[in-house]
Amino acid sequence: MITAAFTESKKALVVGLSGELTEQDFTGLARTIDDHINQADDIPNLVLHISKIPHWDSFHTLKTHFKLVKAHHQLISKVAVVSDTLTFAVIPYIMDHFLAAKVRHFPAGHLDYATLWAEAEDDHPGAFEILEDLPRDVVGIQARGVITAQDYEQVLVPLVEEKLKTHDHLKLLFVLDDSFEGYSEAAAWDDMRFGFGHFGDFSRIAIVTDIGWIRHGAKLFGPLVGAQVHIFDVGDLAVARSWIKR
Repeated sequence: MITAAFTESKKALVVGLSGELTEQDFTGLARTIDDHINQADDIPNLVLHISKIPHWDSFHTLKTHFKLVKAHHQLISKVAVVSDTLTFAVIPYIMDHFLAAKVRHFPAGHLDYATLWAEAEDDHPGAFEILEDLPRDVVGIQARGVITAQDYEQVLVPLVEEKLKTHDHLKLLFVLDDSFEGYSEAAAWDDMRFGFGHFGDFSRIAIVTDIGWIRHGAKLFGPLVGAQVHIFDVGDLAVARSWIKR
């Protein structure tokens, strides 16, 4: 099923996707977008709110979906994907290479943030905040807002490389709470490159978050990392701090 509702500003269309998707769902969505463009002479950005994992009811419906994307992706400048499902957390970074639109992922509880981003003229840049009161061999980072490649290049990578000058192995405390909105496409690849390049440098990694897709991803890839990886709830930040100091 697909639902669609414009925000008050009419600059964004919030599209809900869940369960079985039909050809009528996609033709109706295309009509809603086209009618708005013709009447307002303005192109809305999209917020895709994915709750239950959707699926097409037929191959013909899948073709109709692709037809809608092909007809509109050169027009729409932003697409926000709001979901805690791991698959839909990763797909935006792949989509960003094939669509003209800028695609961003937001956790399920951040529909308001995603809508604000879709309505805005530009990105909402975020930042890595360095956590204090930790041993010198611990890299403590809290992610806020939308993390970009610049945050990796100017904050995290230099911090890690500086600490490696005096320590053979480091520990990582990584906090992602409600202030975290998502990654830019370039930052997602930098995160992957950082992981492959430095995971051997960490003996312990504490991830503090309540965000479902991050917790699932950490559980999935944690066993592949040489370090001890432990996931903590945001409410257990003090426990995570104690654990990372050992």
